[in-house]
Amino acid sequence: MKYMQSLRTKNKSIEITKAVSSLKFCLMAEGKADIYPRFGPSMEWDTAAG
Repeated sequence: MKYMQSLRTKNKSIEITKAVSSLKFCLMAEGKADIYPRFGPSMEWDTAAG
C-alpha cells in the first residue's frame, strides 16, 4: 500500500470507500471520488461498467 501512503503524505485528507466496481465508476462520474485504485487482479466485469 505504498501508493496510499504516498497519497496521504501529499494530501492529508484521504477517505477510503469500499464499493463494488460499477458503483466506483458512478462515484467518479458524479465527482464524489477522484481515483479508483485496484490493488488486486482485475477481470472484464470489473471495468465493463466504466
